[in-house]
Amino acid sequence: MKAVIMVGGEGKRMGYRVKSLLKKDGKTLLEYIIEILRGKGVDEIILNVANKKDFDKFNFKKVRTLEELDIKEDYLLLVGDSIIDFDLEEIKKKGGEIVALTQEFEIPYGVIEEGIFKEKPKKEICIGVFLIRGKKIVGNSIPLMMKKYQFSTCIHNEEFVHLTTKEDYHKWVNLKEEIK
Repeated sequence: MKAVIMVGGEGKRMGYRVKSLLKKDGKTLLEYIIEILRGKGVDEIILNVANKKDFDKFNFKKVRTLEELDIKEDYLLLVGDSIIDFDLEEIKKKGGEIVALTQEFEIPYGVIEEGIFKEKPKKEICIGVFLIRGKKIVGNSIPLMMKKYQFSTCIHNEEFVHLTTKEDYHKWVNLKEEIK
């Protein structure tokens, strides 16, 4: 199976550092992701990058836009700023042309939805792993693809690491044990 990892973000909230190249214990975030993928039988990895020079040390095919991909079989599409040890077999059981890995997330504040106040609602959020069943990426955009193709979701109930801010990075680096 092939996997495409999106590592081309600017890292604005991380002080313009490439998040997937941040390190813990001598390994980059990207290396942790690759290790998980290899354990799931992924035999080809493609990096979606903004600056190919940043990723020269990784001997993988690189594309600047997702629209450049021409993959005919099922493949995984992942964000490059999260370490998620997902159950690939469970994802494969789901229907749809795209399966999005999700998790229930409790918003820590009250929100107003359609004029009604809701105290700390739980929402199903997309956490950055997609199984794409032989479809071409449309408009370099996952939201556009999810409008065009039939999709389903697969709930992931385990903890995972997601680096959005500098604080997230410091928490991850200081974890004594890896989240599985």
